[in-house]
Amino acid sequence: MTNGPKKPSVAKILGWILLVGTIGVVSCQAFLAEPDDVRPASPPTQQQQSR
Repeated sequence: MTNGPKKPSVAKILGWILLVGTIGVVSCQAFLAEPDDVRPASPPTQQQQSR
C-alpha cells in the first residue's frame, strides 16, 4: 500500500518541476528579450529625431 501513494506523489512533483521550470525559462527569455529589443530600437529612433 505504501508504494501506491508514493508513485502519484512523485509524478506530481515531477510534473510541478516541469511546469515551474518551463514557466521560469519562458518568463526569463521574455524578460531578457524585451530589453535586448528595446535597447537597439532606442538609438536609431533618437538619431532619426536628431536629424
